[in-house]
Amino acid sequence: MTLWDAYLILLSRLGLAPRPTAADGLPVELPAFESLRSAPVLRPARQPIDLTRQLNLARWLGLPLGIAFALTGQWSLSQNREALGQGVLLLAIGLVIFAVVVWRESLDLRSAPAETLPLLDLAPQVETRVRWGVAALALLWSGLTYFFLKNNDFNIFGRLSWAMSLIAWVAAFWQGPLGLKLNWHLLWERLWRGEFNLRLTNKLFLFLLVLAVSAGFRFANLNSVPVEMTSDHVEKLRDVNDILSNGVRPIFEASNGGREPMEFYLAAIAANVLPTGLSHLTLKLLTSLVGFLTLPFIFLLAREIADDDWIAILTMLAAGIGWWPNAISRNGLRFPFAPFFGTLALWLIIRALKRQSRNDMLLAGLAIGLGLYGYTPIRVVPLAAAVAFGLYALHHWNRAQAAKLAAWLGMAALIIVAAFVPMIRYAADAPQDFWRRTLTRVVGDTGAETPPTLSRFLSNEWNSLRMFSWTADSAWLVSPAGQPALDWVMGGLFALGVLYLLYRYVRRRHWLDLFLLISIPVLLLPSTMALAFPIENPSLHRSGVAIPVVFLIVALPLRLLVEHSQSLITGWRGRLVGLGLVGALVFLSAQNNWDILFVNYAQQYRDSVQNASELGALVKSWAESVGSYDTVFIRAYPYWVDTRSVGIYAGQFGWDNAILDAAKLGDMVNDPRPKLYILNRHDAESIALLRQIYPQGKLAYRASTFHDKDFVTFFVPGIVDFDETTIPLPN
Repeated sequence: MTLWDAYLILLSRLGLAPRPTAADGLPVELPAFESLRSAPVLRPARQPIDLTRQLNLARWLGLPLGIAFALTGQWSLSQNREALGQGVLLLAIGLVIFAVVVWRESLDLRSAPAETLPLLDLAPQVETRVRWGVAALALLWSGLTYFFLKNNDFNIFGRLSWAMSLIAWVAAFWQGPLGLKLNWHLLWERLWRGEFNLRLTNKLFLFLLVLAVSAGFRFANLNSVPVEMTSDHVEKLRDVNDILSNGVRPIFEASNGGREPMEFYLAAIAANVLPTGLSHLTLKLLTSLVGFLTLPFIFLLAREIADDDWIAILTMLAAGIGWWPNAISRNGLRFPFAPFFGTLALWLIIRALKRQSRNDMLLAGLAIGLGLYGYTPIRVVPLAAAVAFGLYALHHWNRAQAAKLAAWLGMAALIIVAAFVPMIRYAADAPQDFWRRTLTRVVGDTGAETPPTLSRFLSNEWNSLRMFSWTADSAWLVSPAGQPALDWVMGGLFALGVLYLLYRYVRRRHWLDLFLLISIPVLLLPSTMALAFPIENPSLHRSGVAIPVVFLIVALPLRLLVEHSQSLITGWRGRLVGLGLVGALVFLSAQNNWDILFVNYAQQYRDSVQNASELGALVKSWAESVGSYDTVFIRAYPYWVDTRSVGIYAGQFGWDNAILDAAKLGDMVNDPRPKLYILNRHDAESIALLRQIYPQGKLAYRASTFHDKDFVTFFVPGIVDFDETTIPLPN
């Protein structure tokens, strides 16, 4: 009896499939237990079984049943972490059923045999010509860039030479003519006559619908989720203000651990264009937009890998509603820049290998080079590119091809280095500032942390790989407590997708299937390498480059449902049934992700952050009524509100009337104007001192709308008395 036969008999015993008849060669009724002890075991000769009629229901139930078991197991793991065995068992059962069905039905999502997919031309006469004169000019521009950009000043001469060097390097290696051939006369005629027509197909409609749904997750309630600034946001706004008001043009921001500058330049533009000005909301609008613009490139990457528009749409939908990419996009920090440029680069890399396009590889190098100014985790993408080229070469080995791949990688590497020249200059001038953030995660801040070891790396890697279904980011800034990167629906689908890729690679030996599996631990390295601080691993924002690959794997079982339904019911009815099942799972997942993002994450963030906006509103109301901005003060208190953010919320960027030393509480004792002091409610020492200095002062308790964030104010009335006899008499 095969595993498939056992599965069918199990379904018949559960009433989910017809019972076998005697003609099938299997017992119709099971004998009594007592007779099994004495009666000899009779093994009837195996007869061929015709399952066409009676087992159609079993075929129908196979794939949905496997998915249901896997999702139930993942749901059990998310709801009751103590009952680990139960969840793992259900998940394992689902994986086994899913594997049996996929193997038995030979489910394959590739529309064309692997050998017909576009491959690199292995002919030895492939053109590898380089425009050496242009390359020499590019080298000159790169040298000038390094010369001009000293003292962390991205001046006009350095920017110009940098841009020219990038154009020249790409042109030096560009395959084919450099001219852009456009029929401008025909283009003008079409514009004048209005002949550009867009045909709305079913897939285009779904593409636009997915973007609309994703926009809801990216931009809904953006002003309140997340609700408040942190000190990191204050640092960003200060950097943006330096660009706008002080003429600063940094290559790299050394403060706050070291940061790439792209967000600050874009935020400076946004602050001038948007009515929100220089604010937390402007940062959130910018980063949410970057996260939203990543979705079309996720679609392109998925379609390039899978050769299937439906998988691409499902991948984009999963990434659009997933709480993980939404949380790091809405936060207002640099986090979504790494997924954006990483997705763009991966798409161009895969496209370069599949379409014999050296130019796509050059553009991928340019995307990586520009992405290096966005967010640090993008630095792992060149390693992923090397893995892709290596796997392709191993699966299509040829000496000429290996030389060609090496040349392509060298060209792309030169473009990346050329794009990185400003950073190289800064790293040479201030190496400690440049490498501080990366090195401290590996070896620690003070050197007193446990030194990195192989066992620590393997432990971190294990925790990173489980972030999709079990482990969680410990930072309340980006994640609810104990919440894996995927909700339980997508977590179960991800496990099924990984299993399907393993099956398909064993069956087809296609390099892309193996690349998807290997690329995940590679792209998680920015999180895994936090060896000195393992509590920071897994990190959702440092793992963001893996987003397109993870959600592509999530989409595979959903596409299999549609494919399986169409194989059982021909025509539009089969697709409708499959899409109905997929729609139910997507709706359930969207509801889960909405709750995680807008309920759990929003509430935890609000409970954890300080209420700087309330203090800022109080400062503003004081300055516009009783007093002025220079007569309201905040007494600093450990682990309390960032007083700089209070000034921003008060509408006075740069206001920071913080009293750091208690001895300075009496500095305004001789000022006759009314004064207001804002204090932490637990600061009994400062309250007592103010009562001593200002006996006429009044203490008030201020209830906060934030959890456990109540504070107190100490009001000192003015001592200036107005002489009513000076009022002019009426005429």
